Amino acid sequence: MKDILIITGSVGGRERKGPLRHNNNCNYDNCDYLAIDDEHKQFQKSGWKNTNSYIPFSSIDKYKERRNCKLYKILNTILYPNYKYIVWHDANVSLIGDPNEIIKQHADADIIVGPHRKRRCLYDEINLVNKVKLDTSETLKQQKAYYKLQGVPRKYGLWHCNAMIMKNTTAVKKFQLMWWEQICKFSSRDQISFAYCAYKMKNEIQIATSKLKYRLVSRSWGRL
Repeated sequence: MKDILIITGSVGGRERKGPLRHNNNCNYDNCDYLAIDDEHKQFQKSGWKNTNSYIPFSSIDKYKERRNCKLYKILNTILYPNYKYIVWHDANVSLIGDPNEIIKQHADADIIVGPHRKRRCLYDEINLVNKVKLDTSETLKQQKAYYKLQGVPRKYGLWHCNAMIMKNTTAVKKFQLMWWEQICKFSSRDQISFAYCAYKMKNEIQIATSKLKYRLVSRSWGRL
């Protein structure tokens, strides 16, 4: 069995489907490739395996498709426990670089993820998400109040969660479960809650803030 699973996913048709033509990223050694989509055929010609593992469970609100896909992004070490590392990247980006080499460069890290290119504060992220109406104002207001109550300082950090590498450890599973809990309780905008979990688990996991390289292959209205 291979050590690394690379996952991408697209639900609801917002991302570009089909071949990721910008790099030969389905040929790295020691890697399996899995695409999650709601039509079970969108990635057939692109080198990604397509299974029937997609489960459309959410029925809460207009963000249900976003939440359906995030299950595989947020809980992948639990869903696929036999891999040593899980690489996730959103369907609108194409990761550049051999994951084997990236992991070697950050051998002590539990999570490898890039810094946000524009912001360093989850509160600024909440304000922007509210401004561009990517979630409800009431939900974001409650989330901001809760994080302040929990003592999360301003400018603690913000990460770009469109591409990341997770080591399959107990600590990372705990991180992902906490992350999923926050997404279910508050906004489904995962960069906000990732920063909260990073703060809460700062003494339990090591996050390598690495500038993972990727190419944008389509533009999604929800990208911040």
